[in-house]
Amino acid sequence: MDQALRHVRYRFFLALAFTYLACGRLYAQGTPPFEQRLAQEFNYDDPKGTEARLTALAVEAEKAGDVAALAEILTQVARAQALQGNLEQAGGTLDRAAALPTAAVRPHVRVLIERGRLLRRQGHPEQARVSFEKAYETALAAGESELAADAAHMLALILPFEEARVWTDRGMVIAERSSDPTVRHWVGVLMNNWGERLDEQGDHQGAALAFARALASRRLENDSAVIRESEFALAVQLRKLDLASQALAIQDRLQQEATSAKEPVGEILIERVECLKTLNRKDDARRVAEEALRSPSTQGITAKQVDQLRSVLRDLSGAGPATTGEKSP
Repeated sequence: MDQALRHVRYRFFLALAFTYLACGRLYAQGTPPFEQRLAQEFNYDDPKGTEARLTALAVEAEKAGDVAALAEILTQVARAQALQGNLEQAGGTLDRAAALPTAAVRPHVRVLIERGRLLRRQGHPEQARVSFEKAYETALAAGESELAADAAHMLALILPFEEARVWTDRGMVIAERSSDPTVRHWVGVLMNNWGERLDEQGDHQGAALAFARALASRRLENDSAVIRESEFALAVQLRKLDLASQALAIQDRLQQEATSAKEPVGEILIERVECLKTLNRKDDARRVAEEALRSPSTQGITAKQVDQLRSVLRDLSGAGPATTGEKSP
């Protein structure tokens, strides 16, 4: 290997190792109980269940006469409704939250954030931007760091690359300066999203460093599912950086962990195949793809992923469509 290239790789791995290992201090548990409960009840992957749980919580707040809590809960009910595609219903719930008589800042900011998310889903990005920016400014002025970081993260998602960089940096400044775990949580989210943006730009070294930074933060949260998400994303970038052996080792372990946790392994299997192809281990790549196609439904492989695996087999064999395994689910 050329000496200059070795030097570049050495510097990259040094930075990657530092980012991966520098998890930072364990932070104080300073989140108020209500905010903790609201966060715990919201499950992005189960919006219907979330809506039911938060609706029950809203009834409790209404009976207790806690208008500020009721308004804030309703904003999250609206978010759960929007995730289910019930956009008109979500808009009505936000209108109800906004109409409640409270001077509290958090419900007001929450309305702005969820209104922005709803506008984005409705195809109105400019109006969404206005709502997110107002939420950010209001939250920052009131010292509501968690909500300011959330608004910054949404702006980083919807804006063009260079503006997204600015908002990612703003969100990171807020998140990294905080000792509150609900605020520190945004380090992992912001870095994971920024890694995806860098990958889209073809900056795989920068993306790998961003995913490693997200992973370091998420390890502190002790959530195995999101830890695996960041490890997977990091391994993909390693493959794209011609470090397929290291990437394959990570994907092999992730498949074992995901299988034990009864989580879908389709994307991991596809990445394992890609790593094996990159390493010119075509027989092994073919074997993994064929094994995956024998029982795709039991491994949580989607119809789209079945098509991807069949396409890989066609490329590897130079033959017609693969017939191995079950029909697409």
